[in-house]
Amino acid sequence: MWTNASNWTPSGVPSSADDITIPSTPRIPIVNDHVTLNGLNLSTNAQIDFNGFDVTVTNSFTSNAGSVIQLRGRKLTINGIANFFAEHLMRMFQDLKLLFLVTIRFLEMDPAGQR
Repeated sequence: MWTNASNWTPSGVPSSADDITIPSTPRIPIVNDHVTLNGLNLSTNAQIDFNGFDVTVTNSFTSNAGSVIQLRGRKLTINGIANFFAEHLMRMFQDLKLLFLVTIRFLEMDPAGQR
């Protein structure tokens, strides 16, 4: 669960001042409270489950190729720059709700996987 300090490196639950990266791992992070972060980066093929809670990113959000966000009817609020890689846009936009003014950059990867 998100609020379990031992699930994070370094140990501790991320705060609103933190920039975090979710790696690609078989253990999908599950949000179990409303969360505010400074920055959120989903690595290639990473997954996150909002589990019915809202997530707010106050600065920078990046969703790399193959990453999946399970919103479950809740919302992702981005108050800064949002970077989405084109390879997975359709999965993202089926449920994605962006609130407030954001700058969205759609980035494509070349065949070698470079941005």
